[in-house]
Amino acid sequence: MIANLVPLNLAPNMQLIAIVVSILLVYEYAPVETENKPLSKDEVLIYKRRSMVTVLISSIIILATMHLLDVRLVLVNIASLAILAESITLTPLFHSDRSKKTTMNNKY
Repeated sequence: MIANLVPLNLAPNMQLIAIVVSILLVYEYAPVETENKPLSKDEVLIYKRRSMVTVLISSIIILATMHLLDVRLVLVNIASLAILAESITLTPLFHSDRSKKTTMNNKY
């Protein structure tokens, strides 16, 4: 539904902004390490590369679809917003420190 709310004359700019923000978020925050699954330095490097390749390939497909094919912009809006939403989930806002919660629960 949100993809239909973007005015058509602003859609290409909004899509480009969403893609750039997504790439920056993935570059900064991927991969996410948890307490239950710590990552070695090699794994961090491997998963960071995989994440960047995935978001770059997705971005190229979205931009190519937008410029080369005559398809509805709604589909491209949905794809760019989906990548942005996935990238936002990498940020610390969505990952709480469980050890602090456990410590606080043990005090009471």
